Formats: sequence, structure tokens, C-alpha cells
Amino acid sequence: MNPILLNDILVEIGSHVNPGPDLLNLSLTSRWIHSNIYPLLFRDIELRDYNNSQKIVQHLLLNPQVARTVQSLVLRPSFLQLSSEELLAREQDLARNVERLAPNLYNLRKFVWDGIEIPASSLWASLKLGCPYLKQIGANLGNEKLDPDSEVSSSISCQKQFSRLNPISCFHFLI
Repeated sequence: MNPILLNDILVEIGSHVNPGPDLLNLSLTSRWIHSNIYPLLFRDIELRDYNNSQKIVQHLLLNPQVARTVQSLVLRPSFLQLSSEELLAREQDLARNVERLAPNLYNLRKFVWDGIEIPASSLWASLKLGCPYLKQIGANLGNEKLDPDSEVSSSISCQKQFSRLNPISCFHFLI
């Protein structure tokens, strides 16, 4: 049988396996399977701290072929931490790296930024240009005012939602 066909069949099987432990276990069964399934491990990413977020974003910057498989990216870089200038600076650094990554996130369909403040408008512009399938985005607004002329305001229709548990406004956007 044609090895390319075998690879395609394996990727198709992997795309139907539940993400997480099942997909990871499948990828660990052999080197050949791992080399074909590895990009699928990054299909749906949700990270709840700065260090892991930065590591994964750096990995995706170095491996654009893997970045192209990401369909959902949820970043919570300061999850359950008190706000500080240091955390805000680290978040801004992460946001700049995501902005650099955006052109490689071709298949991205969902992006959520759950940080202290909403990232710079340039991040949203990069996502808009680099991610043609992006249809769902979400972000915490923080304390900063949302610029009505920003990319995020001008290119989306918004539905504002308030959480009873969290007094910080959260926007979910459908493009």
C-alpha cells in the first residue's frame, strides 16, 4: 500500500480520536504513528498559565507546520493570579508572540484571550489577516477602555456578556 495513503488514513483516524489522553496515547504507540499524529496534539489548545503559554507559542513559532493544525487557542496567562505590573508586562510579551504567530494559524477557528487586559489592536489585526477561518473570539476587557477605532471593534459584531461569578466584562465575538 502507498505510504502516503497510509499516512493520510492514520491522520484521518487521529482526527476522530478524542483530544487529550486518548490522542496522546495513540501518538506514543510507535515513532511512525507519532510523526503523523503529533500535529493533531495541537488541534485544541487551552493553557492556564504564562510559562506554558509562552512555551507552546514559542514551539508553534518554531514549527509552523504544527501551528497550521491549531483550530482552537485559549490562553489564560494570569489565571487565578492577582494583577501586577509584572504580570501585565509578561502578558504583553506573550501577546506580541501570538501576533507573530498569527500568520501561521491558518486553520484557527477560535481564539480566547483571558488575561488581565485586552491585547493591543495589532494582535487582532494579525489574527484577522492570518486566520481566514477565525469565527469565534473572546477576551476579558480588564480596566482599559476599548478603543472604538481598534481592529477588534471595527471588524466584528459583538455580544456583551457578563458573568455572575466574575465582575470583569467579557466579550464573545462572532466575526
